[in-house]
Amino acid sequence: MSEAKNRYEAERWLATALKDIEAAQVLRREGIYSLACFHAQQAAEKAVKALWHLSDAEPWGHSVQKLIGDLREVDQGLWERMGEFADKAAYLDKMYIPTRYPNSIPDLTPDQVYKDWEAELAVTYARSILEEVKAILGSKV
Repeated sequence: MSEAKNRYEAERWLATALKDIEAAQVLRREGIYSLACFHAQQAAEKAVKALWHLSDAEPWGHSVQKLIGDLREVDQGLWERMGEFADKAAYLDKMYIPTRYPNSIPDLTPDQVYKDWEAELAVTYARSILEEVKAILGSKV
């Protein structure tokens, strides 16, 4: 793709990530902590995928930590810039499946297990990743 098309696609992914973080904040405020955690993970995942698209690469998978780590093979500069977020990404990766499925936690549902502090941390971590991606893109989104 052309550089302009890559940037356009990256901006679309970032715009969607920003909507996910908004959803996470609303869900947290409403006390729906498990889904707030999930949407925070989604926000971070989509933000990192925006960087892949910017680099004219096709992202695959849902692990934010792996998507960041694999940037090393796509764009060394982006990997160096995003590497500091690996631990935050690892925390968010834990929010991908167990926050959504009633059988992911023995005898309880996600709504019974996830707490406000976890949602707050997930939103904070995701927002830091989004802000860095936004800075990289120089985005007005």
